Formats: sequence, C-alpha cells, structure tokens
Amino acid sequence: MQRTVFLITSSQDIQRVAFADQLARALREADRVDLLVVTLELATVWKIRADLNRLATRNPAVAQANFLTLADSFAADAGRVLATKERQAVDLSQCEERLFMDHSQQVKRYLRSGQLVAELRQLDDETPMILRQYDQDRLVQTVTYGLDGSVVALAKVRSGVAQTQYLLNRRGEAVLRLTRQTRTRQHVLNLRATSGMIATLSPEERVVWENERAQQQSPVNGEDQTVLIPATEITTNGVVCADYRRFTSSAALYHIVLNRTLTPNSQLFVPLTVNPSLSPLLPNQLIFNY
Repeated sequence: MQRTVFLITSSQDIQRVAFADQLARALREADRVDLLVVTLELATVWKIRADLNRLATRNPAVAQANFLTLADSFAADAGRVLATKERQAVDLSQCEERLFMDHSQQVKRYLRSGQLVAELRQLDDETPMILRQYDQDRLVQTVTYGLDGSVVALAKVRSGVAQTQYLLNRRGEAVLRLTRQTRTRQHVLNLRATSGMIATLSPEERVVWENERAQQQSPVNGEDQTVLIPATEITTNGVVCADYRRFTSSAALYHIVLNRTLTPNSQLFVPLTVNPSLSPLLPNQLIFNY
C-alpha cells in the first residue's frame, strides 16, 4: 500500500502553494494520505484543523486525508499525574456565564465579581476547543481539548506566552513536556554603508546598526565597520515522561514522532524550512519538500 505522510509544523505550512499542489497529487495517487500535525504550540492544532477545512472547500478530496496530531501519537503512552502546581484547577460553577459568537465559534466567558475567570471557545454546543484561564485579567493557563471532548494539552502562560506545555494521554496523564527557552546572542556584522546586505536586516537590527555606526569614533564613509547586534533566540526543549528521553530541538521532536508514524514504504513530505535540520536525523528516508 502506498502511503504518503505530510508533516505539518505550523499554520503557515498550509498556506504554501506547493503544499496544496503536492497534497492534491498525493490524494489522487496514494492509497493513504496522512496529515501529521506536530506543532510546538499545542493549542494551534485547532487553527490548523480549521485551515485544512477551508482548503477542503476548494478541494473536497482533502477531507479524505487522515488528520493525525501529536496527541494521537502519544495517546497510549505511559505518563505521570500532574501536581496541583502544574495543573491549575478552576471552578466555574459559581461564575456568571456570558455567551458570545466569534465568526462560527461559540465563546463563553465566565466572570466572578466582575473579573474574567475563564473563556471557553467551542466549535459547537458539544465540542469544546480551548479553555483560557485568567488571574486578575492575566492569562495564566490554557487547556486544549480533542474532538472527543477530552483534555489533550495544557500550557502554563506567563506574560502572554506559553512557557511550559504538557501533552496528555487518554488517561489525562502528562506524556510530554515542552519548555520554552529564550537567550540573547550577538551577531557580528562588518558591513560597508553601501552594502546590499543591509537590506536583509530586520527593522530592529537596522536601528541598532545605524545607532552603533553613529556612535563609532571618526567613521569613514565606505569603510568596513564592525557592529554587534543582539538577537533573541527562542528554542523549545522537551522530555518524554515515560522514559525521560530529552530532546533539545524541534527537529528532534519531529524525528521522534515520525519514527512512530513512518512505515518502510511511506513517502514523506516536509516543509522546505524544516528539511535541513530534519534530514540528518533520517538518513535513510527519502524526503520531499513542499
């Protein structure tokens, strides 16, 4: 049986013209097509599902593909029960409930003494999607549900960003922990004022470069000048709770999940941006880009 697997790492992957073209061809030629969603932001699985549904309105054959998530890959794994400080429970029974509509989604907001306690987004009356929990109007935790209504992931949020995320198995135990790490590095640039490389700098880098040049002693027009530009690097580390196997990159996580999914006769498509980091981990796998 010819099987084709598309690795989807973000909502942006689906926007690629090459993705739609390659998927349409695979749906015509392969016996089975799997859309394997492995995203570092666990709650975005619902947006990716919605994007694929919109794609299916243009190409109804897309609905024939199998939608597989990170939660599906780890559903049967052994896990551990999260401590109270890791999973913040919320009691909504005594809250005032207000119902809103946001496009095709239902939004229920729960208030206590005028303060927002939680917000639940639902696909319909029976299908919860994401519960956002608040403390003093600050988002502190998100809970993500699967299509069957069970909790599949939760994230601890600080300053609006998910810092620690837990993937849960079908028993509600943590099977995977993802931790966001931020560090500042410095890029060394030695550019002439007329260099075409300046156009490749981000707006923030361009401001730093111009300020550094202005502060240098006796700048000479056209002369090479070294500038140190700070850059923020964001990485995600993780651990598989069953065996405490650690991974330090997104490619390593993709590798773990693909090893669970691919068969000897599988054809694999990955985003072009992922291939350079992933292909060394799968030296015997022929990888196609989209």
